[in-house]
Amino acid sequence: MKLNSISKTGCIVTIVLTSFAVFFCVSYLFYGFIYMDYLESLIDKYKNDKYKLMELNSSISFQNLTNIFFLIILILSFPNIILSSLVLSDHFKVLKWAGVVAIISGGLIGGVLILCGGPVKIVPKEKKDNISPFTKGNFIPKN
Repeated sequence: MKLNSISKTGCIVTIVLTSFAVFFCVSYLFYGFIYMDYLESLIDKYKNDKYKLMELNSSISFQNLTNIFFLIILILSFPNIILSSLVLSDHFKVLKWAGVVAIISGGLIGGVLILCGGPVKIVPKEKKDNISPFTKGNFIPKN
């Protein structure tokens, strides 16, 4: 059995989009931790200003939440890449899982393509003469 070209396309689209998401999440997390460190250094500077201190604390809280959000996206993207790679290497048992995980983690196009395609039976060359469109791919024995 061989993987359908629709499923291959879905796996490749999923891997590419997930790789872009991983790059974006890692770069934003790097920026987020540097920015959070900068905000925490400003707390000592504005100890006496009550309103500025409240603004800094709310900014730090929001930055913590966005860092957690992007960390969750980063964690969810690795099974997506692993399952799509397994499907491309002809492990058909994880085909449905790869499609479902791709749909859940944001790669709707790739997930639908993975689920629409599937494994295809390879027909030997000597048996291709016996296949008729009227028999829906069934083999007709020659007399």
